[in-house]
Amino acid sequence: MMYKVHKKTLGTRPVVSDCASITNPIGKWVDTMLQPMARSMPTWFRDSFELKSMLDNFVVPQGARVFTSDAVGMYPNISTPLAMARIAPYLRDPATQAKFDHYNPEALIRALEIVMYNSIIKFGDIYRRQTSGTMMGTPCAPPWATIFQGLDEQDRIIPAFTICLPLFVRYLDDIFGVWVPDPNLDAEIQWTAFKSLVNSSCLEWEFSELTHSVNFLDLTITITGDEFTTTLYEKPMALYLYIPPHSAHPPGITPGHVNGEVLRIHRLCSDEDDIIERCRVFFRRQLDRGHKAETLIPLFRKAVTNAHKFLAKSQEQCDREKLAKLEASRRRVYFHVTFHPQGPKARDIQHLFDIHVLNPPDETPFNELGGGTPLDAMIVANHRAPNLGNMLSYRKIENRIGPPVSSFIE
Repeated sequence: MMYKVHKKTLGTRPVVSDCASITNPIGKWVDTMLQPMARSMPTWFRDSFELKSMLDNFVVPQGARVFTSDAVGMYPNISTPLAMARIAPYLRDPATQAKFDHYNPEALIRALEIVMYNSIIKFGDIYRRQTSGTMMGTPCAPPWATIFQGLDEQDRIIPAFTICLPLFVRYLDDIFGVWVPDPNLDAEIQWTAFKSLVNSSCLEWEFSELTHSVNFLDLTITITGDEFTTTLYEKPMALYLYIPPHSAHPPGITPGHVNGEVLRIHRLCSDEDDIIERCRVFFRRQLDRGHKAETLIPLFRKAVTNAHKFLAKSQEQCDREKLAKLEASRRRVYFHVTFHPQGPKARDIQHLFDIHVLNPPDETPFNELGGGTPLDAMIVANHRAPNLGNMLSYRKIENRIGPPVSSFIE
């Protein structure tokens, strides 16, 4: 079960991993097929950074307000027959097939039926088949839910309120919108009608009030004049349990974490003074976890320099570098090993791989063997060792002392 402890009312929902199940490979294939369609939905956006880019280029109309909405148990409440009835015609539509030529509609629909109608759950010593709602553990659940709701928004919601919704986007079960009431109609009636329309499908959506500032994902978004300003939103219950210096983790973890968080702050915050203060707070939190100032200061200085360099790049340059990294990743192999502070260094393992595989002395280099598989490097992927939580908590309910689950089921 998964608990959302930050909610006012605690609720549970089944999150069942289908790893190693017979439907998992099909689910991965379905996910690959559905992803391009999901990303084409008019309300879809990739992440907070893409949303920030939208907001930076958006001129806020006079009298506009912002709102958010959150689906109540999105996956469990998406009716599988209803979703199939909405998604299957979309996949068979000639317009969809003309836009996306990478899939066979009948094969994809059949694969969806296999995955979504055959969710078998093992709980203790019993097995159950999920008969209602969307299977949360399958790889294709996110694009399936995105397309299901996106088609409803595209066909019913947005056309009915085009004038009132200059911006309306959704990240899975979280909606952000800009609302401008039609001056010729009653404002309260319009807003109520919009919420009723959104809630007229099988999902229930909880709406915030219309306001000048909202918390959405990891952002606080505020209307300032005719533009948006943003800063980081952090949940009150966050403990900021960053990895302490004495933890047995690879040496690159802390520099990578500092670099990533400082870049995130620079990309998501609008005000320069706010950026400086957020970096200071992050620095103090690292000190609280036991890191030394003399170790952190060079890391933070380098991270700030890297953030400024990144922000100075054009989008075209970022796209080119991303493609180059993707191509480079296809020319690598990965060696997975549990990290130990006294174990062999990654550079030593890579050196052995270079001299024994890539470029063995007095032998033909690997890339010249003619096998058709280019290989430039090996990446050492470190796993952490089991921690106390792994060793002391139960991962399988049948290992617990007591009556079996089946004894509680009629």
